[in-house]
Amino acid sequence: YSGPDTTAATVAGSCTDVAGESNSATSTPFHYEASAPTITVRPARPPDDGGWYNHAVAATVSGTSFSGIASCTGTTYSGPDTSDATVSGTCLDNAGKSVSGTSSAFGFDDSAPLHSVTADPADQSVALHWSLSAFDSPVAIEITRTPMPAGQSVLVYHGTGVAFTDRHLRNGVRYLYTLLATDQAGNVSRESLTVKPGPRLLGPDAGALVTAPPLLSWTPVGGASYYNVQLYRRGKQILSGWPTRAAFRLKRSGHTLKGAAV
Repeated sequence: YSGPDTTAATVAGSCTDVAGESNSATSTPFHYEASAPTITVRPARPPDDGGWYNHAVAATVSGTSFSGIASCTGTTYSGPDTSDATVSGTCLDNAGKSVSGTSSAFGFDDSAPLHSVTADPADQSVALHWSLSAFDSPVAIEITRTPMPAGQSVLVYHGTGVAFTDRHLRNGVRYLYTLLATDQAGNVSRESLTVKPGPRLLGPDAGALVTAPPLLSWTPVGGASYYNVQLYRRGKQILSGWPTRAAFRLKRSGHTLKGAAV
């Protein structure tokens, strides 16, 4: 017997003896299945946000077979982030035949979009910079500013950039900045930091190695009639000057400038 699939297959035969007498017989019916089972594999639930999955998703696996499906097993996808994730599965039918399959590709992203935030306070301004997960794009950023200790929060930035400079601030006031980042898959990150703007040294640049007496310059303070410039080396004051403008030219002396802090 070689088909078709049935639950009542039979085989028949006949015998002839040496006297020329013959007889025929048919077997008891039996089950026969030669066709392969089929399988369907798909994620067990709809996407979490924006067509993306942002936490582990299992496979739903089903199969069909003439003899019936004995069992099905499936995988679970939990990373890494990709736009081509899949889940797979295997089914075994009652005739002992197995079949495997894979779902269509889907997007998976469970990473926090916001990695780090830094702030650079300056005169009446604060420059904020942040880095994002390499996979997340675009990421919506919202920044709120709150004067401390108790002020009203204001939304100062909404966009998809990686930097923002907040201007027209009050020097000497502490501001709480809160960054809320939401990526394409609905993952959310929140970071906060407190910054106090104020006058800053403009030159020489931080970390610069000077080989001659430099010109110190800084952001002017409104209404100031003079400034006090102090130079320290290894915690010891080696110079104090009283310029009337926001600049001061150091003079050559017996002190080396390398390693000094202003």
